[in-house]
Amino acid sequence: MCNISHIEFKRSMLRRAQSFYLTRPWGFGVEPLMLSKIFERIEAGNNPAYKRRGRVSINSSITLMDFQEDKLVKVTVVPPPLSNPEAGLVSFLSPLGAELIDAKKGDIIKVDFLGARMRFQIVEVH
Repeated sequence: MCNISHIEFKRSMLRRAQSFYLTRPWGFGVEPLMLSKIFERIEAGNNPAYKRRGRVSINSSITLMDFQEDKLVKVTVVPPPLSNPEAGLVSFLSPLGAELIDAKKGDIIKVDFLGARMRFQIVEVH
């Protein structure tokens, strides 16, 4: 019995570590190509002629289904200086924020991080 609780404790700690680093802009090194793609998606969403309804952009509030924890999570995508994951403010340069930019309701977001593939579904974009 002690062995099972120890395993569950390790899994719980891994999930917490993943959650911690998943939402912070310094949680991963941004390669130039990825950074270019992020900024390209941000620019496209800000162009009035190409404005897309229901797409995640900077300052969008999003309700996500976290498949790892099987619960709903609310986050807002913000610029890095405003990032405060404990308050639900996720940088667009974080692994999660980068994947959310330009996504829409119903999309499933997959983030490979700390040896695991984490999955989220966008339930609502505000």
